[in-house]
Amino acid sequence: MRPDPLQRLYQAAAALPGDVFPVALPMVSTLPPGQAQGSPDVEPLRQALGALLLELANRVDPLLVHALTRASGVWDQVDAFTVMDTRTMDRVGDLRAWCAQLRGHPDDAVRSAALEAATVLEASVGILALVERRLATLVRLRLRDPESTLMVDDRPFLDLGAALKAAGRAFQ
Repeated sequence: MRPDPLQRLYQAAAALPGDVFPVALPMVSTLPPGQAQGSPDVEPLRQALGALLLELANRVDPLLVHALTRASGVWDQVDAFTVMDTRTMDRVGDLRAWCAQLRGHPDDAVRSAALEAATVLEASVGILALVERRLATLVRLRLRDPESTLMVDDRPFLDLGAALKAAGRAFQ
C-alpha cells in the first residue's frame, strides 16, 4: 500500500540532500476527532478552507508539472512558477481573520477547530510560498543524485497537488 499524499510529500522533502532538522508539529486538538465538525460556527469555515485547498491543488498540478518538465532545459525559468495570486491571497486573509475570530469563541471545540483550520491554512500557504520561491533550489537538490528524476510515476517528485487535495478533502 502506498503512503498517502501528505506522507509522500514529507518523504520526498526529507530525501533531499542537506542537513535534517527535527520539527515538532503542534498539537492542534485534544478533542475526539469530529467533535467540533458539526458545530454551526465551524462548518462554513471548514467548507471554505477545503474549497480553497482543492482549488489550489487543481491550480498547482499543471503548473508544477510544466515547470518541472521545463527544468531540464530552461533553468532560469523554473522560478517563474507562481500559484498564489492577489485574489487567492485575499481569500487567505479572509480565512485567517475568520479563524482568529473563532479562536475567541466560548466553546472549546470551536476554538480547537479554528486553531486546526489556521494551522492547516498556514502550513499550506507556507509550503506553496517555499515552492514558489525556491523551486530551482529544490530541483537542483533533487538532481544531485544522478538516479533521481523530477517526475515519479508521471507526478512531480514533490507532489504538492496530491497533498493539497488530501488536505482539502479532509475539510469538506
